[in-house]
Amino acid sequence: MNLYRHYKNKPYRFIDLVRHSETQEDLVLYETLYDNPGGKLWVRPKDMFFETIQHEGKSIPRFAKVECEIETHTELNNKLRETIKSIADKCFDIWKKEEFETRVHRYQTFHISIAKVDGHPVGFKIGYETAEKVFYSWLGGVVPDYQRCGVAFLLMQNQHDWCCGQNYQIIRTKCLNFNLPMLKLNLKSGFLVNGTELTEEGLKLVLEKRLFEQLA
Repeated sequence: MNLYRHYKNKPYRFIDLVRHSETQEDLVLYETLYDNPGGKLWVRPKDMFFETIQHEGKSIPRFAKVECEIETHTELNNKLRETIKSIADKCFDIWKKEEFETRVHRYQTFHISIAKVDGHPVGFKIGYETAEKVFYSWLGGVVPDYQRCGVAFLLMQNQHDWCCGQNYQIIRTKCLNFNLPMLKLNLKSGFLVNGTELTEEGLKLVLEKRLFEQLA
């Protein structure tokens, strides 16, 4: 995950290493994840970004990498429902509770991933078994302050690792064709487009990832 916290407790997103065109010095390009009147994007010498400093008598990193904890659940209880809703309320314009409940009552085997930073839920991903050896990756979201920090990829990776452990052979999902961040994440995670579906929301791409090739 590319989330860092400055020693003064401000969050930043590490974007990439860049190079000074004149001096060839390595620089870190990073972005503030809070309202900073001074600007959104910043650069700092790489050695300075990753250095250890003295602060209040202690040696600490100038920018400390923030770890993301991923919880795995296989039963959807009321506490998890509330956690998912609290994240979804920040991610989606409307949380369609009735549609959510209708869907979850239709299936039996679930996998739910919850991402937490400093103990606070910041993202979720949920899917379910649709047939023997087939898993459907259904719904997920990351709160705005933690988007583009790698949380969604960690959630998907956790889901796919669990599917491998359960010997699923295929993971399927759908994605609106204009949802480029989600499409890029799916392709990065090994999905391939194998069809389309016209819905009320718009054209959806049908994607599939094969975990194990079936033996002949």
